[in-house]
Amino acid sequence: METESVLKTVEFFKCANADLKFDEELFNYWVKPDIFEDTFLFLEQNPLPVCIVSNIDRNDILRAIKHHGMAFENVVTSEDAKSYKRSPKYF
Repeated sequence: METESVLKTVEFFKCANADLKFDEELFNYWVKPDIFEDTFLFLEQNPLPVCIVSNIDRNDILRAIKHHGMAFENVVTSEDAKSYKRSPKYF
């Protein structure tokens, strides 16, 4: 889906020499993202349940969570809501 979006954007803006290799790099970043240094400290000290709401697809966010060895009470994605950015239905 990302590749299709990029191709449509390249076509729309008539980009002559677009390098589409970044698509794979971007996807790899999404499933292994950097996190803030104090993330684990916050999660340890926070007494409340933490839920993730993300505009990325479910499998992608679950891979990112697993990559960091984390667990959350609930994870809700735009894919789950069948609604993506700019739509209030997602929220």
